[in-house]
Amino acid sequence: IRFKSFFRFLFTKRIYKIIEDYPILYIHMPEAVLGFLLRKKKKIIYHLHGCDNPLKFSTYPFFRNKIFQILYEKFITSTIIKKVDFLITINKDCENYIKKFKIIKNSKNIPNLVNSNIFYPVDRDICRQKLNLNTKSEVYLMVCRIEEVKGIQHIIKVFNKLIKINSNIVLLIAGSGTMLNKYKSEVKNLKMDKNIIFLGMVEYEKLPYYYNAADCYVLASYSEGTPMSILESMSVGIPIISSNVGNIN
Repeated sequence: IRFKSFFRFLFTKRIYKIIEDYPILYIHMPEAVLGFLLRKKKKIIYHLHGCDNPLKFSTYPFFRNKIFQILYEKFITSTIIKKVDFLITINKDCENYIKKFKIIKNSKNIPNLVNSNIFYPVDRDICRQKLNLNTKSEVYLMVCRIEEVKGIQHIIKVFNKLIKINSNIVLLIAGSGTMLNKYKSEVKNLKMDKNIIFLGMVEYEKLPYYYNAADCYVLASYSEGTPMSILESMSVGIPIISSNVGNIN
């Protein structure tokens, strides 16, 4: 859980001013649900994207302790599931997970879907020219939050070895997060900043060009539900290298 985000949702007046006229909130993050539940009553639809305990992969190692994980599930997860007005799960694992709390709740299992009108195959070289990428490079892509749980630190080590074999390899990483500056600094110190490029947040409309420009998509997460990036990669038809987590198998 992102504690800074929790306190932001709990105490920032500007957020509550924005939502003042909206009777229903549709929320994806547990810390946001908590903030709104504690601060002001609104009808809340919570979209649960995975059933792993978030403290298991906390940015603060102290909170990864099993005791804190048990307490989190007992008091925070159960409170969220109990108090929200409607719950959406993305797969059978999540659907079965909420049943263990023995709370009767309005819920619906809705698998993640990809918009095939946006994510469809386009000629690779055309996309690379549009993005100013070398048509001769071997391009890999990651689209994710820049957090430890996404396994980017391992991918950096792997590419450090691969680049010594083939200097024409390029890894594009789209997204932002708390670990962005640390990973950028690590890549720079390893003198790989020409091979591993952090794109920052990429506009949704531009993402299909990056997927189609890539030779392969990479996902190295410790925890996932059903990642949209995997579905989007499949939709444009590029190969995928992925860790075996969540709904990926």
